[in-house]
Amino acid sequence: MRRQLKVVAILKRSGCLRGMDVTMALKAAIAPFASLLCLCGSPQAPASTSPAQASFEGIWSVNWCDRDHPDSDCGGFTALLVQDGERVCGRFGAARPGLTQIDEGEPRSIRGVVVKGSAVVVVTSGRSDGSYLVRLDREGSNMRWRMVEQVGVPDNADIQLIALHDELTRVVPSRERDQLAIVREECAR
Repeated sequence: MRRQLKVVAILKRSGCLRGMDVTMALKAAIAPFASLLCLCGSPQAPASTSPAQASFEGIWSVNWCDRDHPDSDCGGFTALLVQDGERVCGRFGAARPGLTQIDEGEPRSIRGVVVKGSAVVVVTSGRSDGSYLVRLDREGSNMRWRMVEQVGVPDNADIQLIALHDELTRVVPSRERDQLAIVREECAR
């Protein structure tokens, strides 16, 4: 616990936790903060607050289809993200190909911060309560989603339905206004 508090203190000084619930970070047992430290830079360098930071706000999606069963329904992963300055918050929904299992992320199941043009978020599964550290990078009109590591142990042996290493495409902006308004309200609580 002492090590976790020391790491949290370093991250707070660097600005990496600005807008992030520190209690949530500890609860998720983010002791392996080494990945976050590498993304944030040195403790003396404050996080960038440049208005030119990448925007992660929007509805981002990827389809997962079963090549062995091309007639079955595709599943996929969808992240609904809102951004307020450096703070990123949202929820997700996921389904296996064939729609045999789903995970409807709870409100605020995605929370994190933007650091030097990348977003570092913790994603919590609605199926298992497992938590995962994920790095998001904008690449043109797409978003690269890379799971870094599991940071919170699931409460049960259920599977996780969270994107691992995928390129997500933004949903047509005209369709996202109402859904993002709901997510924004959830994240404001």
